[in-house]
Amino acid sequence: MTVSRPRRASRRKRRVFRRFILWVLLLALAGVGALYGADLLEGARYKLEYRDLIERYSAEQSLDPALVASMIYNESRFNPSAVSRIGARGLMQIMPETGEWLAGKFGEAADYAPDRLFDANTNLRYGCWYLGYLARLFGGDMVKMAAGYHAGQNRVARWLEDRSISPDGHTLPVDKIPFADTKQYVERVVKAHAIYQKRYWSEKAR
Repeated sequence: MTVSRPRRASRRKRRVFRRFILWVLLLALAGVGALYGADLLEGARYKLEYRDLIERYSAEQSLDPALVASMIYNESRFNPSAVSRIGARGLMQIMPETGEWLAGKFGEAADYAPDRLFDANTNLRYGCWYLGYLARLFGGDMVKMAAGYHAGQNRVARWLEDRSISPDGHTLPVDKIPFADTKQYVERVVKAHAIYQKRYWSEKAR
């Protein structure tokens, strides 16, 4: 029996429709796969170690643990044995002389040795204390804290006094930071903070 043209046309339409649905499903699956893959890559890149210590010492200094994690990420990538080209050591990259000053704050100056900065517990305790000090000095402003940690609190104070950098003498616009390496550091800390907050300390992450 010969199939009529209308029936053949109807079958072609159904085949076209099924192909269209298949392509839509494939595109949707590809999109989900891309998002899932991007999430896995982000998780692999922005890892979190020493969470208990970070939360403990952040709480002691009333700090945002996501900020502390973002600082560690940018300072050492969570490598407790890291040494910078200028000699900063450990997770939060503390200079030996700064470590000695911080040891004095804890009544530990007599027992201090630079190699103690390679101990994760000591490094995070000292680093969080100093970051807490910067938080109190700069009113908890993340940009000024990160800039102060990288370039020194005195430089940040001078930048705030310069109206070409800080028009109101209070805020520190990231794009006005004079040192290119400090500007880039602050930008990286702000970016990492958002990721660590979302992945590990948001309501959804709990």
